[in-house]
Amino acid sequence: MKSLLLLLLAVVPLAHLTAEDHAHHHHDTTPIGTATVDGKSLAVAGEGKPIPGSNWAVEVSLAKDQARPKAVRLWIGSADGKGALKTKAVRHHGAYEGHVDVPKPLPEGAALWISLEATDGTITTGSVALPKS
Repeated sequence: MKSLLLLLLAVVPLAHLTAEDHAHHHHDTTPIGTATVDGKSLAVAGEGKPIPGSNWAVEVSLAKDQARPKAVRLWIGSADGKGALKTKAVRHHGAYEGHVDVPKPLPEGAALWISLEATDGTITTGSVALPKS
C-alpha cells in the first residue's frame, strides 16, 4: 500500500502536463543554414552536431509573414524520406523544435528535410545540408 501511495505521489503531479510543457527551449543552438520551403526562407539551427545513432535537437523558425502550418515534420536522409523516422516538431517560443533521429550509418548525401503541412493539407518540403561532424 505504501508503494502504491508513493507511486501515485510521483505520477499524479505529472498527469496534467501537456506536450508543450514537456518541450524546452534549446539555448545552445547554432545556425546551420536556411531552407526554402513553399517559396519562404526558414532559419534552421541545431544543438551541436548530428551524431549518427543519436538524436539531434533542431529548431526551425518560419518567415515572419508565413502562415502557421498545421504540422512541421523533420527527418534526416533523402527527399522521399524512405527509411527515415519522421519527427513532428512542436511550436515553442515562436519556433518549431524537434528531436530528429540521426541514422547510423549516415547515408551518403543525407540532409535535414523539413516538411510543412498547410491547413488545407498541402505539403511542401525543403532541405538544408547537415553540418560537418
